[in-house]
Parts: sequence; structure tokens; C-alpha cells
Amino acid sequence: TITGSASAVHPRQYYWPASALLPLEATGDSIPPISRDTGATMDNLNRAFDDTTDECVSGTFGVPSSINASGTVTISCKAYAVAPATTRVLWKLSHDAVAVGESWDGTLTTVSFDGVAFSGTQDILTQASETVLVSTLGWASSDTVFFTFCRDANGAGDTLVNDALLIDLSIEIPQS
Repeated sequence: TITGSASAVHPRQYYWPASALLPLEATGDSIPPISRDTGATMDNLNRAFDDTTDECVSGTFGVPSSINASGTVTISCKAYAVAPATTRVLWKLSHDAVAVGESWDGTLTTVSFDGVAFSGTQDILTQASETVLVSTLGWASSDTVFFTFCRDANGAGDTLVNDALLIDLSIEIPQS
């Protein structure tokens, strides 16, 4: 049985496994390598973001034509530390929304995630999320959004001394 309002409009969610994000970085940054972590029952592919230099991956997506311009976008990622560490990691998503007829090479706007505390236990997934008003992002119906997703390793508050292994990235956009 499905419950809820028949007229409810669900958000559009874009999802990327870390290994599928493009190996393009922001100017002056590096690319986190795809890493394979071997477990007892299965392996996983992730992106190993370094602790000494900013590393980035990139992608694009289309803003739904039914975007709710007064709504809130949720940007989330899941990652874990390669060794036990009760510490913090800083993530940032830089983006540029482009309409048909505009240059793709515009000015980036950055959404910074507050320092996300990692579990003190090795291999425990940690989720980081930020919510931002659509009006703050400047995204409009049918725009193409170019983005980079980075670990701000040299930012004040990033204290994880080791790689942060990114599993996935998702962006949820409200629709009307």
C-alpha cells in the first residue's frame, strides 16, 4: 500500500557513485584516484580524497523544468575514513548554472559543508548534507549545472589525517 497525497510532487534526485564522477578538477586542484577497498564479503570502488591537497571531481546535470524556485536543494555525500579517526572533513560543491545560449565557463559559486565528524571506528559510513535555497543557488528551469565536488583538505577545520573515501554524491531538487 502506498500512502500519502496523490498530488504530492516528489523531489528529483541525482545520484553518482564516486567512481562515476568525472576526473576533471577545479583549476589548481588535483584529482582523487579511484580506490578499491577490499572487504570480507565484497569490494567497493570509491574516490580517495587526500589530506594534504585539495582534490576534486566533476559532473553535470539538468535542472528539472518543474523546479520549485522557492524550495530547498539538499546536497549529500557518504564517505568513510581508512583508519579509525574521530575527526572532521570539509567538503565543498562549486557550481555554475548555464542556460542555452550562455557560456559554460562562468563564475563558480561554492556551497561549503560544515566540518563533518567521522566515526571513531574504521569503515563506518558518514553522511554529510547541506541544504540551500534554490534562490541562493541561482538555478532556473532547464539550466545545465556544471559542478566540481572537492575535499577542502587545507581548509580550517579539516582535521582528518588520512584519505577520506567518498562512496557517493547526491543532489535532491524540489519540484512543483
